[in-house]
Amino acid sequence: MYVVSDMIDEFEADTQPITQPSPRKCSFKKYLAIMIPCLTIGPKITVANRMEKMREDLEEITDQHKKFNLTKGTNASEPKLTDIRETSSIMETQIVGRTDDKNDILASLSESMTQDITILPINGIGGLGKTTLAKMVYNSSQFKEYSQVWVYVSQTFDLKNIGNSIITQLSEKEKESEYTKIQMIHPFKSFLLVRRFLLY
Repeated sequence: MYVVSDMIDEFEADTQPITQPSPRKCSFKKYLAIMIPCLTIGPKITVANRMEKMREDLEEITDQHKKFNLTKGTNASEPKLTDIRETSSIMETQIVGRTDDKNDILASLSESMTQDITILPINGIGGLGKTTLAKMVYNSSQFKEYSQVWVYVSQTFDLKNIGNSIITQLSEKEKESEYTKIQMIHPFKSFLLVRRFLLY
């Protein structure tokens, strides 16, 4: 790409129009080149030869590409999202000082249990303890009669993995479910008809 750009720049520099000067102010050769346009054909021939050489080089590269069965790869400069952590519902340590927050969430859930769907977000910047607070609610005895599901949503959102994780936990299977997005509809309907569950 840079070779083509350089070649075009050189061609423009060699062929750009020049105001006709007096023979006394320039060399005799340049004066003739200005007065006789056919003398400027040299740069055009040079560019044509270089373009032909570039075409041959590209054909050789294409032949090598086919010969070695090279495949087009991904752009190495594209940023890739990596999950730096994964959460679980297990309480690893004794938590102190979040009891009031936990009770507020439990009270809000209790008040909204008559609704078909309740969404209760826990917002805040990283490190405030949002996941820890959700674990405290999850492990509370207040809603143990409900089916509870703990789902980890990674930076790369995958609806199929999330759905299979929910179905696996609700069906209490040891093996992870492998449903397609269409196949998930039936088990989800079955669960919703007979159960109330909390999704974290």
